[in-house]
Amino acid sequence: MKTNPLRGSGKPLAQRMAAVAAVMMVAFVCAGCGQTGPRNCRISGAVTLDGTPVQDGAIQFGVVKSGDVPGGAVIINGRYQTWVSPGPKTVRFAVSGSREGLAPQDGTPNICPQKYHNDPLEIDVRKDGVYDFPLTSK
Repeated sequence: MKTNPLRGSGKPLAQRMAAVAAVMMVAFVCAGCGQTGPRNCRISGAVTLDGTPVQDGAIQFGVVKSGDVPGGAVIINGRYQTWVSPGPKTVRFAVSGSREGLAPQDGTPNICPQKYHNDPLEIDVRKDGVYDFPLTSK
């Protein structure tokens, strides 16, 4: 006698669906068990130059220790937001605009003071948080 493959094992559909749901739930729970290493941290903050919010630019979080992953974000209206791996980071900036209002202008060079290129800032990210960068030209 042939069995109909659509009918399965002869058990009621509700019972088979419950078994499938239980197997899927165990699979989803176990999938999260394999995560290794620390989770990334959500950081945000303000970037100002001589007290004026940087309207347009970029912030880069560089690698200090091997195995770490660099990160970065766009600065818009003086604010940035990104995810980075925990640990020490070097911080570099690219700021476009005019000195007066720090408003973005096409073709303007990076007006971030040279001292931040030669000697980048350093932060140590341990958890989600706010990291503000009040840059100065002096």
